[in-house]
Amino acid sequence: MEIKKEIVETLAGIGFTEYEARAYIALIGLGNATAREVSSISGVPHGRIYSILRSLADKGYIFVGEGTPASYCAEKPFDVLGPLKTEMDRRISEAGDYLSEIQYESLPPAKMWTIRSEIGVQNRLKTLIQNAEKEIVILSDDPKSVKRVLEDLQKVRKRINIEVHTFNTEAFSGMKLDVHRNSQRIIEFLKNMDDYIKDDYMKDRGFRNHKGASCFYIFDRRISMVVEEENGNIIGHIIEIPELCYMIRSFLYILENNTDLVLP
Repeated sequence: MEIKKEIVETLAGIGFTEYEARAYIALIGLGNATAREVSSISGVPHGRIYSILRSLADKGYIFVGEGTPASYCAEKPFDVLGPLKTEMDRRISEAGDYLSEIQYESLPPAKMWTIRSEIGVQNRLKTLIQNAEKEIVILSDDPKSVKRVLEDLQKVRKRINIEVHTFNTEAFSGMKLDVHRNSQRIIEFLKNMDDYIKDDYMKDRGFRNHKGASCFYIFDRRISMVVEEENGNIIGHIIEIPELCYMIRSFLYILENNTDLVLP
């Protein structure tokens, strides 16, 4: 009789010791057996089998018959496992309630972070694209950056709105995406922002080879991701601040449509 390791581990996870699990499984298969038979099938050492069977009997998992030698019979599996499952569910529920209560006393998770591996950036982009519900807005002048995730974009474009805003629409032709030419106002705004990042922001932080953003994504106006090159490596900056992402998306719309707005 084979005793599956996975079942032993499952029983151990709900309160059995390993020896108790092996003895109980063996007894289920044997139906009615002596301690020596259970020891032989289960692999529990003969010197331990009596105390293990006594423990199972005390817990109500097996019955002990009269006679010499004594015989043992297992309680029906679901009669044993049912109450254990109920107790486990109760403990999990209590733990969940407790963790929910103390969660508010913990520090909130980081809302902005950086991914410093190209594979990590790619995987994160795939996840954000797949989880988008209504809209993906992409600002990019680098078709190669968009092509890296084009297959993922194509899979969702029928159910959500995807807009690509670029300086050069011809570079994105053939991608079957909704491509918009950036207005001069957006071009000026992005150039000023990138000049600031390169000249001041990154310089102050010790970076010398910052190439500027190759792609800027906004997902459902809730989360943004900036993909750029830094010291020859592709990195991604995540901004998971819905209020800020909504403001950025709205400001881009204003730049595109409000001719009276004066940029600083």
